Amino acid sequence: MCDDDYLDVSRFLEDAVERMEVGELIHGEDFSLQDSMAAIGLMNPKMDVGFGDRVRANDVDLKWDLSPEELVALADEFLRREAVWLEAHTLPQTIYASVYLLRMEECRSPLLNALLRMTATRVSLLKDIIAGGKTVTDEEDFLAGNFGLPLIPILSIEAIANIATTAYAELPERTSDPYVSALRDRIMWRALYHGSLICMVQCQQLDYPEEVIAKLQHTMEVLRKSKETMAKVPAPGFDERVTRHLILTSPPRSTSFLSTEEAYNYYERNLDQLIQMCTLSVVSELDRSQQMWEGF
Repeated sequence: MCDDDYLDVSRFLEDAVERMEVGELIHGEDFSLQDSMAAIGLMNPKMDVGFGDRVRANDVDLKWDLSPEELVALADEFLRREAVWLEAHTLPQTIYASVYLLRMEECRSPLLNALLRMTATRVSLLKDIIAGGKTVTDEEDFLAGNFGLPLIPILSIEAIANIATTAYAELPERTSDPYVSALRDRIMWRALYHGSLICMVQCQQLDYPEEVIAKLQHTMEVLRKSKETMAKVPAPGFDERVTRHLILTSPPRSTSFLSTEEAYNYYERNLDQLIQMCTLSVVSELDRSQQMWEGF
């Protein structure tokens, strides 16, 4: 392209500036402040969270035959990322940076399938509870967008139970491997937690039966038992480059993941609050109810 292809508009812009008052702006009909701010940061690695090398999920070399310890590490990594997602970070930056989730249909392992299906359906369930019209949320509290990700439907309690039963059948009943028991506990508490949330959603006017409270308390017990054995290997199958292109151009928000212990503590607090909320429906004494609300 030669210089003749360009038109010098410098003088025109200088004249316009001289005639404009402070605070005035010339723009087209389709102008928006958000678009203009995004244009400034476009392709700037310091400003554009979606900028950078992209890797296709199908090009990632995955190991499908995972050991019990690797599966425990994967389960705990999902827990860490889910806790951060619930604190207003995006799905592409957190849970769905897992290539296993994006290629879930290729999975033939009942144990890995249980972790993937339970994680994916809990994302759909929590998203529906928080942003499905039942509550009021702000983007500073929770990002409800799918970002074009292939979310799965919410599975029923029966479907989750069948997935868990199939996974349990793959685990030996007697073993000296501590990660086998740890994996069983992680699958169990996820199934219990999913069932508890669905039961709570189905209850009307905060009238929670004692069976729901008992299920939540059992979930807490299994969750705490899961903390007794932690994996020493890194979680496989995560690559933020795979979903980077799904993130809208915007100033970056640093994603600081919780430690595994912090993630478990996060869910202990979550379960404790759910138990307190359900218990309020069966507490008749005013003083005790007030104490529980204050504690909550």
